Amino acid sequence: MNNNLYQILFDEFKNFENNICFDVPGQRKWSFKDVDILSSFFVSYLRRLGLKKGDRIISQTEKSIASVGLYLACLRGGIIYTPLNTSYTLSEVEYFIENIKPKLFVCSPERLKKISLTCEKLDIPNYRALGTSQDDPFLEEILGLEQDNKIEQCYEDDTAAILFTSGTTGKSKGAMITHGNLSSNAFALKQSWGFTRNDTLLHALPIFHVHGLFVALHTALLSASKIIFLEKFDTSQVNESLKEASVMMGVPTFYNRLISEEGFDKNIYTGVRLFISGSAPLTEKTFSEFKDKTDHSIL
Repeated sequence: MNNNLYQILFDEFKNFENNICFDVPGQRKWSFKDVDILSSFFVSYLRRLGLKKGDRIISQTEKSIASVGLYLACLRGGIIYTPLNTSYTLSEVEYFIENIKPKLFVCSPERLKKISLTCEKLDIPNYRALGTSQDDPFLEEILGLEQDNKIEQCYEDDTAAILFTSGTTGKSKGAMITHGNLSSNAFALKQSWGFTRNDTLLHALPIFHVHGLFVALHTALLSASKIIFLEKFDTSQVNESLKEASVMMGVPTFYNRLISEEGFDKNIYTGVRLFISGSAPLTEKTFSEFKDKTDHSIL
């Protein structure tokens, strides 16, 4: 049995390959087949660079479907993925590079010049810029390659990702997260929250931490659910997207901003069955005000 998380996700959504996986408002819709193909192009590039199972990459990119494709490619290739907060300074990034020693660093285009100097200083062999536009040069290069559909054989205890702690009690430390950790968590959340392919998840979270990358994406992909994929939290856009959603995952500040929005109306949320909050404590005040205005309890 292949315990590669990507294999597990693929086995769940392959029977619905023509269903919409990602709906990016104002851009395009991506089917599950489209997403699988995108990840196969990315893993082809990674393997052409010589990356193999157990090698590491760092990604400090803005939220986009291309960034998701890169992450899924790392999973399917057995390559260890480390996402970094896009607000980290260059000195902070240097610390992470020294710890991870990646074979590839991927950043947003505006950071490439400074990142390249740091990578050269630290003998990091490969660095590339990945933007958010559909005509991004790196993305166009990726899509010009041959697909590589192989999914690497992985065991439950093989490392899938390294995420750094917040560093509130000292320097950030890398936490090694296995394919088994991620798959068992996704299955547990799918069951607990009753996710099915009939759900539509509103995703406005960043994808450089556990909540947005692992909890939200994995649970939806494992369930073959549709994902409305917002590049950032915008109150008016969230309100509009909630008309089509059945589940929303957010952080307390999201709900505080929704409550304070003029015209906040529970009629917008008639199709939503579940509101979830994580990453930080939800105050009793926010919980009560949201329930009073929407008749929904935030989980």
